[in-house]
Amino acid sequence: MTSFVLVTATGTEVGKTWVACAVARALAREAKRVVAIKPFESGGGDDGERLAAATGQGEPRRALVRLREPLTPALAAEREGVKLDFDATMGEIERLARGADVALVEGAGGVLSPLTWDADATTLARRLGARVLLVAPDALGALSATLTALHALRAASLEVLGVVLVEPAARDASTGTNAAVLRRRLSAPVIEVARGDERAALRVADLFA
Repeated sequence: MTSFVLVTATGTEVGKTWVACAVARALAREAKRVVAIKPFESGGGDDGERLAAATGQGEPRRALVRLREPLTPALAAEREGVKLDFDATMGEIERLARGADVALVEGAGGVLSPLTWDADATTLARRLGARVLLVAPDALGALSATLTALHALRAASLEVLGVVLVEPAARDASTGTNAAVLRRRLSAPVIEVARGDERAALRVADLFA
């Protein structure tokens, strides 16, 4: 059976696409059949294309739903007059994942960012029976944001594989200290990675075993 893993984050622009791509490459090197899917993408980005390039998959080659404005998908779609069909999108994910060992599904924005007006990342994970990998920046504010996101995930009865702290472009006084604090509060693994360090992705991929 396909193992679904949702890669979500404490917010936007924290490195979840880089993490998802690096993990996809690491799993592929272990001879896993991997498909990586971006269901909703707003702001005209290329996350879906980057995920496809990381796995070399035939489909999908881009995000399933692409929206122009850099807003949460529910609002971006409303402004563009696009009707989002959450159930149809979930069905498409399940079809695309058929036959894969691992299906990486990358969320949009943070854990509770509205994908549609009735769904967010927790809804998506529950529908797919996905375990969750939470990505956060290793920067000031990460502690509260991470613990709050984990609270929401656990309130939704979701299994959290671990937390990945990504080194920010501009380090601050908290960078390098957040992991130790989180480990004192959490039972889930906490892994620190420098963006661009593919070796660190191997440690993240080990969580999928």
